[in-house]
Amino acid sequence: MYDPKLDTFFSVITNGSFTKAAAELYMTPSAVLHQIGALEKELGVNLFDRTPRGVSLTKEGIYLKSHAQMMLQMDAEIRRGIRAISTDEDSMIFLLTRLLSLSSRKRCFHTGFFIAIVPNHLYGAFWIL
Repeated sequence: MYDPKLDTFFSVITNGSFTKAAAELYMTPSAVLHQIGALEKELGVNLFDRTPRGVSLTKEGIYLKSHAQMMLQMDAEIRRGIRAISTDEDSMIFLLTRLLSLSSRKRCFHTGFFIAIVPNHLYGAFWIL
C-alpha cells in the first residue's frame, strides 16, 4: 500500500528544496536526502534535477507525481472503505443484539425458534437464521 517516502517526495516538490521540505516534515535535510535517494534507488531513476537554486522534477519525477497522486487517493479510499465496513458491521451487530435482547427469549426457546446472526463478508451483510 502506501509508501511514506511519497510524503517526502511531495514535500520536496511543494517546497522546491530538500531543506525546506525537511523543515516542513520536522526532519533533518540529510534524512530527506536519504529518503529521496532510497526512492530513486528503488525506482532506478533520478526524480529531481538538482541545481544550486533548488530542485525540479525530471520527466520520470513528473510521471511519478501524477501516478503517485492517484495511488494516494486510492489508498485513502481503501482505508475509508475498510473503516466503513468495520463500523457498519459493528453497528449492525449491536442493533441486532439489542433487538434480540428486547424480544422474549423464553417464548423463542419454548417454541423451538432459534435466531443466529451470521456475518456474510462476501456481500457485506448479515444473515438472520
